[in-house]
Amino acid sequence: MRASKIIIVFTALLFANGACCQTFEHLTLKNSIGKKVLVNEVFSQSKPNLIIFWKMTDQRSCNNLKETIQVVIDSIGLEKIEVVAVCSGEPGSFALAEPWFKSQGFDLDFYYEINEEFSRQIGIKAPYTIIMHPKLNLVYRNCNYSFGNEAIICSVLQDCLSQTAEK
Repeated sequence: MRASKIIIVFTALLFANGACCQTFEHLTLKNSIGKKVLVNEVFSQSKPNLIIFWKMTDQRSCNNLKETIQVVIDSIGLEKIEVVAVCSGEPGSFALAEPWFKSQGFDLDFYYEINEEFSRQIGIKAPYTIIMHPKLNLVYRNCNYSFGNEAIICSVLQDCLSQTAEK
């Protein structure tokens, strides 16, 4: 898995959402093969992070995930950014999520959120889109579907990439 991920992401998310400072060392997600992964090991410090929370039982949420990832692939490419897809919601739908996700042809990792504990801790509800700068600063968030905002998402990601290249 990815090494050198830190917990600062969650502190930034908390301050961005007006929550009090907490630690998330105990929180886990499950990866696509069912292995528990600490939340602080999921994000990259060397590339911008596009984090999309989605629900398998919400078709609009699935379409949002699919469209957002496809636009980002077409305009930026996955090698320059870290895409983290987090499936939230009903645990019974997780068995459907992996085949659906693979059928879309995405070559990236996705995670299951058990009992929406992580979302509750950072004060969000799927569908939700977040972009974190490689320095793990929150630079974009959209609560709800991102339809029509794909150009904004790509622009923010490009800005993050250009700021990273300047240094």
